[in-house]
Amino acid sequence: MRVVFADTGYWVALLNPRNDLHNKAINLSKALQPAHIVTSEMVLTEVLNDFSSFFKKIYIILLIFQVKI
Repeated sequence: MRVVFADTGYWVALLNPRNDLHNKAINLSKALQPAHIVTSEMVLTEVLNDFSSFFKKIYIILLIFQVKI
């Protein structure tokens, strides 16, 4: 099986449907199959950092709904 390293840009594009490269990331994933995709802790940190403002917004929305209920 082929081993492929996925960097931050790949994960961000794959996980974010609004990203300009989202469709390319999906197509690349399909084209690489079967493959074992590997990454690093640093890449995961960068991905989480990229989405941190999104997660903060979700957290705030959840808090608001908890207060109203």
